[in-house]
Amino acid sequence: MKSWAEEKFRQFVKANFPSVRVTKKGLPDFMVIKDDKVIGFIEVKRVSLLKSEQLRTEQKMFRDFCSKNNIPYQVWTPNMAKTNWLNGNEHHRKIWREGVDVLALTAK
Repeated sequence: MKSWAEEKFRQFVKANFPSVRVTKKGLPDFMVIKDDKVIGFIEVKRVSLLKSEQLRTEQKMFRDFCSKNNIPYQVWTPNMAKTNWLNGNEHHRKIWREGVDVLALTAK
């Protein structure tokens, strides 16, 4: 639910910057923080990137923005918590994962 202030902001942008569109859609589910610094973003999907779970347009835009700006971004599914993921080699993890393994960056 939008707050009153958010709606005022949306109206302000629409009135003063007609070529700009603002949205809250597409932002990832999690921001990953280590040592009080943002190290990446994770979008969580229930199963995998099957047709029903594909990224929406705004999510793809955010993913592409992260990629273009070298910002770690990952799509994560509960399957990645299973033993075959944790014990899998990097080649298979790359195939199963979209984007950077953000959580692996926490080990650095």
